[in-house]
Amino acid sequence: MRLLTRTLLIIMLLLFGYSKSFSQSIRLNVSSRPLGETLRYLSENSNTMLSYDQREVDKYTISIDSLFNSGGDALRYILQGLPFKIKIIKGVYVIIPSYGHLRVSGRIYDQYSGEGLPYALIVSGNKRYLTDADGHFSIPVNQTFSSLKIAYLGYVQKDTILSNLPAIVNISLLPGSTLLREAVLEAFEIENSMQSGTEPAVFKINHVVSAYLPGNGDNSVFNLMRMMPGVRATGEQGGLFVWGSKPGESALFLDGARLFSMSGYNEQISLINPFIVKDINLHKGAYGPKFGNQTGAIAEITGIAGRLDKPELMLNLNNQTLNIFSSVPISKTNNLMASYRQTFYGLFSAVSLRQNTRGDDIKIYPEYSFRDANVRFSGYVSDRANYRLSLMGSADNFSYSLNDDDAMLDASEKNRQFVGSASINLRNKLGGAFLFQAGHSILENRSLKFITTRGNNIWRYNKIKIEQNVSESYLKGIYNFGLFKNGKLTLALEGFRQYISDTTTSWEEYRASLYADQEFAFKGATLKAGIRGDYFLGRFYLQPRFSLVAELGYGFKTFAAFGLYNQFSGKVPEIYEEVAPLYIWKIFGSNTTPVVSSTHLTAGFSWSDNRLFVSLEGYYKRNNGIAQIIRSSSGASVLSGVSLFSGADLFAKWEKGGSQLFSSFTYSFASEIYSETLNYRYNPMEIKAGGVLNISPFHISTTFVYGDGYRDFFGTGRYSSVEADYYSRLDISGTYEFRIKKFKFMTGVSILNVLNTKNKKTLEVIPIQQRGQGQGSVVSPLANIYAEAIPFSPAVFIQITL
Repeated sequence: MRLLTRTLLIIMLLLFGYSKSFSQSIRLNVSSRPLGETLRYLSENSNTMLSYDQREVDKYTISIDSLFNSGGDALRYILQGLPFKIKIIKGVYVIIPSYGHLRVSGRIYDQYSGEGLPYALIVSGNKRYLTDADGHFSIPVNQTFSSLKIAYLGYVQKDTILSNLPAIVNISLLPGSTLLREAVLEAFEIENSMQSGTEPAVFKINHVVSAYLPGNGDNSVFNLMRMMPGVRATGEQGGLFVWGSKPGESALFLDGARLFSMSGYNEQISLINPFIVKDINLHKGAYGPKFGNQTGAIAEITGIAGRLDKPELMLNLNNQTLNIFSSVPISKTNNLMASYRQTFYGLFSAVSLRQNTRGDDIKIYPEYSFRDANVRFSGYVSDRANYRLSLMGSADNFSYSLNDDDAMLDASEKNRQFVGSASINLRNKLGGAFLFQAGHSILENRSLKFITTRGNNIWRYNKIKIEQNVSESYLKGIYNFGLFKNGKLTLALEGFRQYISDTTTSWEEYRASLYADQEFAFKGATLKAGIRGDYFLGRFYLQPRFSLVAELGYGFKTFAAFGLYNQFSGKVPEIYEEVAPLYIWKIFGSNTTPVVSSTHLTAGFSWSDNRLFVSLEGYYKRNNGIAQIIRSSSGASVLSGVSLFSGADLFAKWEKGGSQLFSSFTYSFASEIYSETLNYRYNPMEIKAGGVLNISPFHISTTFVYGDGYRDFFGTGRYSSVEADYYSRLDISGTYEFRIKKFKFMTGVSILNVLNTKNKKTLEVIPIQQRGQGQGSVVSPLANIYAEAIPFSPAVFIQITL
């Protein structure tokens, strides 16, 4: 009886176990269904928890008719032969691709300050990527592991291997120069100071090296930029002029907002305080759809965010200005930064113009003052959200008066500029990023000048008074995300308000813009294709843009780019009685000046090893719709024309042990056609060279510029060729660095135009007329401070950093 009972019990247990196993079995019968739909059915009918990327699995369709004992068995059978792997995490079946189409997001930042590094280079699997303006990135990586190489100007390159596929990767870089008491790092602050070839016609500049170059006090941004190939240094004009661009065609952006004026009357003081500059990207031409309303070059400057680990204080004192900077962390994730500069009084000494009728020298005493201030607040909410508020204001005042028995003249030039911008950057778990930007820029220009004209053998004074307000406001929404394997798509919608007013009239226009830019990172090559559309004054302007960078091996790289561009506001020269030009801001297309269109094409190659870099780049640029306004006693006429510029830039750089040599050569073919009688052809040429010798703690540097074949910007009039036949300038400087406890000191001397070459400027020539009327009156040609270039100019400075 006991044996029978035991036998029945075993049979019941066996039957119960078979029934339980049968109840867990699942039958799949699908035909040509998306894999995602099949997985969803499997999860719902087998109590199996699954995790997968819907977009990835829906790339495949399956057909199946089978019975499985469990959801796990079914899942493993389904994924046979497909590029997926299964990981079980806390009872959840996680389906991940087994090849490199997973995306990892993160941030590249300074190891000490925690500040993001904009446009840092990331190399993964021979594919090249760049971080955004805040140092964030989202790139595809291999499922098992991925080797990354990260490089940034002025920082030690880092190689790292990612494993276990973290969702967010934050990578720090060590600055190239670090003073430690018990360690010496064989890297240097000024190494990798200039980088090209990452994108066509783009130069990335490490601003740190400019502190060691001549003229380092207040204009270090442009002192360094003027040494780049294709950037005009001849004539010492204030502003940015690249590949034949004229005033108003190129633009400077600080934290996304445009500066309408790039320098003050004293061109050795840039409107960009060097203390606030973190990154400089110079786009010489053929740039992508991110930029609009310009047919010239773009200088993109990113301001610093300030250290989050400790306060900073810097003071620079030279024989022109006092400059102070402070940065204070408000919390572990927020920083407040401020800077202020101001010139000393009596900056310009008396200028001797000529002798009067008594034989005495006539002297004028110019008055000049400049001041600017910057405030920036930035911080992070989390690894996926950061924000920034940036404010900048400047005032530039120049004036002089002459009241003598023989002559009388008043002149002044006053500029007030304000720039404000704000941004919020949000990133999602899939690597996509939303960027919202808003900003406002305004320039108030007031000038009073006198020129002399002659009619019917009578000399007359002509007063030219200019009062202009120029402003631009914008709102932008930008979203970028991974699209296709190794691809990134950027979509943007923008709105602009442009306003220009003078003493009699004002213009206000709105512009709506959108653009799309698709980037593909292949093995050894990066391709970008995009298009920009601007809706302005009832018309839609389409502007396609393309670029390619390819690695050829053995250090060789080739690149090419093409783009169409439209400009809707800018400067137009007004020429009075063929004597003196003045550049006036205009909104194009709303009056007699047309919307300017431009075509850019560039191609070239580069070669580099650990120490030497060489690049050769050719370019072609055609502008349609450029204009001049000719004013006379009978009225004004507008001449519209076409300009053509083509040429080549050759650049070479060598670095070793913190020392470097660099040189460039630019040769161009240029023509401007306004009418049958106004047809100008010329061949600009520039040779530049420079070097920095590191004999720590000393640095000795020099720069040299020689230019020939340039002509002025307005192209007509009696003073259209006031400059010499050629331009030549040699500058030298020396610096010394030392420490006293927590203070770091840098002091030095800088001499501009060592050989005192008698160069001439090319802008704003105003002749001085003797008092009186009639045929006997005499005009002193070029005898005024507007026509004088930088003479022999020594300067000393000291900088203190805490």
